[in-house]
Amino acid sequence: FQQVMETRPADLEAVFRLHIPRIVQAGESGSVDAYSLESFLLNMALLDLASNRLIADLLASIGLRTLRYVRLGLAADPTRILVAVRTWRALQRAIQKRDIGQVMVTLAGRIEDSRAAAVRALADSDAVGLSGRTASAPARFRRGPASRSPSARSDVPRRRAAASAAS
Repeated sequence: FQQVMETRPADLEAVFRLHIPRIVQAGESGSVDAYSLESFLLNMALLDLASNRLIADLLASIGLRTLRYVRLGLAADPTRILVAVRTWRALQRAIQKRDIGQVMVTLAGRIEDSRAAAVRALADSDAVGLSGRTASAPARFRRGPASRSPSARSDVPRRRAAASAAS
């Protein structure tokens, strides 16, 4: 991102001018899906500005893989959408000022906020999932001595047959 800031600031500003109104509209709608999509499209447009295609392709792949977790974090707390819109606007202002330091700090904050929200949402869903388990689960799904590995169970008939043949 820093390289794009240094080499293509006008193009970077143009991408933000095009996408920020869409981000704002999606954010104001309150739709997690609409906001997630517009945010993803802005990220992909930013990657198009990169001169290193290999890095851009890797980041696009990571973006696709993490989109699910971004959505999960936003769905768990939809009020974060408006906060995220504000940080996109702050990023746009820093780009317009050509303040690379502030751009990098804002980007790092956005990434950390998204990560933290996804982790919280996953932790909450794990807690719900754990409380929903029952004691009637089959033994192979329970922890502890009652659940033996399939390979250990399959060795028993062979050991019995070997012992019978030896006697």
